[in-house]
Amino acid sequence: MKHTALAISFLLIFSFLFSFPAAYAQKYQSGYAYLCPVVDGKHDQRYWQDALKIEFSHGVLMVKNNYHHLYLLMDVTSDTKEDAILKKPVCDDYFEIYFDWDGNGKITRNIDRAYTVCNNVERLIYRYILQKDVLSSVYFSGGKVRAGFGPTLNSPTPHRFYEMVLPLSEAKIEAMTVIKIGWRVVSKNPYIDQQFPDQALDNITRFYTIDLSFPPQNIESEYIVGSLNMKINGADYTMDVAPYIYQRRTFLPIRFVVEPFGGFFEWNSSNQRLIVFVEDTNISMTMNSPLAYVNGKQIQIDSTNKSITPQLKPPGRVMVPLRFLAEAVGCNVIWEARLQKAIVKRVASFKNLFERSSMIQLKHFQRNPFLIVYPLLEFGQVLSFFEAR
Repeated sequence: MKHTALAISFLLIFSFLFSFPAAYAQKYQSGYAYLCPVVDGKHDQRYWQDALKIEFSHGVLMVKNNYHHLYLLMDVTSDTKEDAILKKPVCDDYFEIYFDWDGNGKITRNIDRAYTVCNNVERLIYRYILQKDVLSSVYFSGGKVRAGFGPTLNSPTPHRFYEMVLPLSEAKIEAMTVIKIGWRVVSKNPYIDQQFPDQALDNITRFYTIDLSFPPQNIESEYIVGSLNMKINGADYTMDVAPYIYQRRTFLPIRFVVEPFGGFFEWNSSNQRLIVFVEDTNISMTMNSPLAYVNGKQIQIDSTNKSITPQLKPPGRVMVPLRFLAEAVGCNVIWEARLQKAIVKRVASFKNLFERSSMIQLKHFQRNPFLIVYPLLEFGQVLSFFEAR
């Protein structure tokens, strides 16, 4: 009996000692960004509903990714006081997020980074982690961040949050499939200054490990004329402008057509020009023009009707003829007239995330060298790029 009690005590002590590292060693799975969050500090809940959630003592970290970018929401739900904005470089509220980019569990100079921003600054900056408590000078990231204050999907009570997008290529790691991160949140009122895991840079081996998500090869999206609701591979999403029919052609907001298939677009408001990228196809269109350029070849958007052109609708959304755009990037379109429903199906031709991303970026840079293409830039520069929604 005595030996049994000792054995049980030993097991309890053993479990206690190893339970905490195990918690930090737990692996997570990033959500896949069929729709990319708009990083504007306003927190549109529709674009975070499928993100990974990691709860910590002062809030929730949400993570999702697509072929090109990592999206993070640092949701500090316990910071319910909107601190006054002070002059740079002093801030009442801020965060730091630490990346063990090469995943080796120790500080690697000129690789591992600490990203940060103050609540009155929109640019994302980083410093290399040289050793514990020693960071390099400041560099500009190719990413973007916005601080916000208000309700989120994690809490209806207004609070501090940060939305962030980071190009995966900025890590300069070949075929990266996993990220390892720690973070720190700071607030003046209420007072918060805590790192996760505790003393994060002393405990890089205990950083949170997150597997990046790969999209399914077969992707299907559904739209109904007049409805804001849509489906992507059976999951429900909400658009901000409903599809409509104009001269017997179905028009949709462009982001809800191209983003589910891993595409993206650039919008230049000065010349009303739009460039769409999906895998190795790029399409250039101009507002109110019936002509488009597909991989540099001029074609008419609708061969029987020159009045079919891209259109702008409130609140500043680019609407495109669905069939033209979908078929130009290799999709099949099924129209169910009775239900006024369009179904778009596509099979990706690339085997994995990194083959696809690197080929897209390289081909787009070769054809459109005026565009910002993250992998081919030297980071640490001040970057400029179009904002497109």
